[in-house]
Amino acid sequence: MTPTRPTQIIIHRETFEAPEVEAITGIAQVVMRDWRRRGLLKTKMVGRRGVFGALDIGYLITLRDLTAQGVAVGDAVIAAGAAAPLVETFAEIASCAKEDAPFVGLHGSRLARFLIVARDGDIVRAGRVEEWIAQRDKEGKTASCIVIDCKSLGEEIARLAPRQVVIVERRAAE
Repeated sequence: MTPTRPTQIIIHRETFEAPEVEAITGIAQVVMRDWRRRGLLKTKMVGRRGVFGALDIGYLITLRDLTAQGVAVGDAVIAAGAAAPLVETFAEIASCAKEDAPFVGLHGSRLARFLIVARDGDIVRAGRVEEWIAQRDKEGKTASCIVIDCKSLGEEIARLAPRQVVIVERRAAE
């Protein structure tokens, strides 16, 4: 029996230019430039063009949804920053082959569908909102919060992106 050669896994995270991000998020490029100028958005620049990864798009799409719901910009920026890594992970998982999903996204962190930002400043990852509310009730705390469905936002990014968000390449190790 011939031993098999180990496989090397290489993760390629795609980047997107502003027109593509506008198509994915619905946020006009002029708004993105304004947010960048105001310090709400940090963008990698290649020449004079901004390039965005799934993390950036996750931040933008979360910020878009929160501000559309009337959440104050300051609160929305904090919540979007906390949610972006989860949204990115779900976008990567949704855009790659099922067998490649274990190689992408957050490693060593608890993956939960929802990010909950309580009005008292607590930020919690939760699989179910009802469990969080029950815990808050038990602690005698109000359940007033912002709930972000990171999974649905990530899936939205994967669905609207013009190409895969992440590509997992397998090569025979040398």
